[in-house]
Amino acid sequence: MDWLIRVYAPSWLVAAELTGSARRLAALPPVAGAEELHGALLALAPARREARAAWSATPGASRLPARGPWTAGRAVAREAAWESGGAAAWAAARLAIGDIAGDRARAAAREIAGDAAATVARSTRLVTSRAAARVQARAALAPTLRELERSALALLDRMLPTAPLSPGLVDGAGRWRWPAAAAS
Repeated sequence: MDWLIRVYAPSWLVAAELTGSARRLAALPPVAGAEELHGALLALAPARREARAAWSATPGASRLPARGPWTAGRAVAREAAWESGGAAAWAAARLAIGDIAGDRARAAAREIAGDAAATVARSTRLVTSRAAARVQARAALAPTLRELERSALALLDRMLPTAPLSPGLVDGAGRWRWPAAAAS
């Protein structure tokens, strides 16, 4: 949950040049429980509004046809942003804090990322085909996607056990057994 709020959402805000909101989220105290999460929700709300406003302010966004190339680019951008959080991060956030506040924080982080990514990919409105819009959106988002991939892998490194584990042993009959030291 902490990564989604203090790393994931701010990365997309920075990409969309919404650095004030990004700094406020990144500067929050680590989200280790419900108390910190409730404080983070107060910071997520204005960041969410700013990301939505940035996307809405895209020139001509409200006058575009529903099925134009720009819309295809926006959809690809939003999906890429959501996928960059990774299913494991979304699931871990659900396990960490499973109450309604956790659901609201996850949803806010996801929407911030989607709107910010769509803002970053707004240049796709200049193309005439949906396929070209998708390609341009992916290209525009590539630096942030790479950064978040590295960050997510570092998060996994921090979450995985660091103590060496003894592997099980196979006895003469081909059966797996715990080592004697681990069995006691």
